[in-house]
Amino acid sequence: MEIKIPCLTCLPTGTAAGRDGEVMAEADEVLVQRILSGDEDCFEELVNRHFKGLLFLALQMLDNFEEAEEVVQEAFLKAYTSLESYNPNWRFSTWFYRITTNKCLNRLRRKKLRFLWEARELRNQKLKDDFVNSPERTVISTERQERLMRAISKLPSDYRALIIFKYFQELKYEEIAKILNIPPSTVGTKLFRARMLLRKNLPEEI
Repeated sequence: MEIKIPCLTCLPTGTAAGRDGEVMAEADEVLVQRILSGDEDCFEELVNRHFKGLLFLALQMLDNFEEAEEVVQEAFLKAYTSLESYNPNWRFSTWFYRITTNKCLNRLRRKKLRFLWEARELRNQKLKDDFVNSPERTVISTERQERLMRAISKLPSDYRALIIFKYFQELKYEEIAKILNIPPSTVGTKLFRARMLLRKNLPEEI
């Protein structure tokens, strides 16, 4: 199956419109059941809902826009072909983030990448601004944003993922634990260590 990568500027915001013009506000889990019942077009709605969040996660972990797009494409394909194994006791978004995180970590292991901060291309900057410059974060200056993102990019991969999930995706400890397959208590311990590393690099910010 070929998954269409949405245009970032064309993605819907808020409630999604249905294929025949009706407003659709069905839960992800409902859409999954419809897909499993044969309505495969519903998967496009899941792609539109989660594409930007997953791409942001992959971009921050891989620090490369093209690779991030490839990983998200792989994650969507993996999710599509594995829908029958999805456990409805999990939030669908948690399951999706876990697949994407594993894809990112596998790519990092294969290439033995080291996280280095570099100048973003214009489209990378636009994507980052969509998230970092959200209304609740407009009080942070551009200069401080850049210092913070630079410091996050230099964290070890597991610490970086924790910071993204907790402070950008605003997930709960239990959700992060499921995604990373670690105990919730370990999430708290590692987040503390990650914050200490950030504090060391940004003493005046944190």
